Amino acid sequence: MLKRFFILFFASTLIFSLFVFIRVGLLYSDAKKQIISESKHMIQTHKERFGLIVAHIKSEVAFLSKEKHTRAVFDSKNTDDLASQFLNYITNEKTYDQVRFLDINGKEIVRVNYNNGNPKIVSKDKLQNKANRDYFHDLINLKKDEFYISTLDLNIENGEVELPIKPTIRFATSVFDANNKKIGYIIVNYLADNFLNELKKPTPVLERKTLLLNKDGYYIIGLDKEKEWDFVFNKEAASNFASDFPVSWRELKDATSGYIENDEGVIEHLNICTNSNDCKNNLKLVVYLPQSKIIDMLVKFLTHAIPFYLIFLMFFGVVLNWYIYLNAL
Repeated sequence: MLKRFFILFFASTLIFSLFVFIRVGLLYSDAKKQIISESKHMIQTHKERFGLIVAHIKSEVAFLSKEKHTRAVFDSKNTDDLASQFLNYITNEKTYDQVRFLDINGKEIVRVNYNNGNPKIVSKDKLQNKANRDYFHDLINLKKDEFYISTLDLNIENGEVELPIKPTIRFATSVFDANNKKIGYIIVNYLADNFLNELKKPTPVLERKTLLLNKDGYYIIGLDKEKEWDFVFNKEAASNFASDFPVSWRELKDATSGYIENDEGVIEHLNICTNSNDCKNNLKLVVYLPQSKIIDMLVKFLTHAIPFYLIFLMFFGVVLNWYIYLNAL
């Protein structure tokens, strides 16, 4: 009777164990699919939000370039009306650090600074010439109704990175007079902190981390705050995604989007192009989940399954033993 009990118990346990193993595997697989789906949704939402920001600012810059006060600057030699308009504009929008009008030689004609919530018109003696800045060389080639959009970088004043740092994207377009002659450029400096802070918000489940990289893989948003923008101040010694995740970077660096899973973690990535006319300065948006979180998820499934498994074995052993005992009478 004992031999029969062990044979039946072993066979039944094997079948049930296989069922439990398959069930846990299916739950784990479904959970991973959910992770991938949620990561794709997260990254696409961030990209769409950024696209809406870009579209809005382009429409504002286009409006300013065609406004009568802008075109009248060189006719009347009076910048007061344009300065007042810029002041009202930057006060109401609250997301721009600077609004400027540059002549075709790169000299600031009108400039208004947001000044951390206390907007001011910059006096004429403090206006600068931006002809030596890299972005101005890109402005020179702009045709009518074309836009220049810089990559995301830190604002520079008088040749030095402004502190506290101001992550900035510059939007610009040409200004033409009534005779269709180019007379200058409207430039708006968008304060990117709000967008970056949205990316930094922690996710409620599994603690995914959103990273933002420049085209060379350096951190704009990183796993550690001290690594963010480190390449601006200490490029030779700055760590980047390639040094932290070498295997994943080899797959990611030349791809426009994709999903990566390896020992370094689970990664969903997508390129963001600030300027549709020139994508050489792509930003790389990355949603990262450490492999340890995946293992924790598997352990959680097993932790929930094992007690039920043991309870079943004890219950089944009692029932089987009772069944064999009754049949032996």
